[in-house]
Amino acid sequence: MQISALTDVVEGRLLNSPSISFITQAHTNIKKVNEGDAFFAKNDEDIKTAIKRGAFAIILDFEHEIIDNEIAWIKVDNFSKAITNVLRYKLLKFKSKFINTSKIFFNLLDIFKNKDLSDVILLKNTLCDDFEVLNSLENDKLIFGTDLDFLNAISGDVMILENKQFDIKNLTSHSLFETSFSHEDKFFDKI
Repeated sequence: MQISALTDVVEGRLLNSPSISFITQAHTNIKKVNEGDAFFAKNDEDIKTAIKRGAFAIILDFEHEIIDNEIAWIKVDNFSKAITNVLRYKLLKFKSKFINTSKIFFNLLDIFKNKDLSDVILLKNTLCDDFEVLNSLENDKLIFGTDLDFLNAISGDVMILENKQFDIKNLTSHSLFETSFSHEDKFFDKI
């Protein structure tokens, strides 16, 4: 991606006139930064490490001295929005399905997820971690998450799994394995 395009996508301001004109990838995890990447910096130490690892662009939301004029320094007002904008841009080339679920359904899916569900991604609602997972996509996936705002920020088409509410009355727990209750004027005894 061209530095000018990256600056537009993150809604940032280029702080210098760098020698380089493009980046290959973007990362939020310092351990994944390689030569040619852009890095979303959260602190001074990470900036120094990213430069040593060969970063071509530093994206930050705080004041910092430009310590290498050859690479791009991009200042953003909203760090989270910049990260989600890059994700949205990257995900445009895929036809992944984004599904918002309840926390209970999400946790059950996480428990029962196995190797057969390799096309399923479960987002953990941690922006930087989710960025790295989604940034590494190479094909279409089913992407489940519980944060509807985040899903809407990275995709224009989010399916919402609705929970059906049941009107249960007379709920009685007889033991760990037996329960009685009423639903729609029917009594279910020791189920």
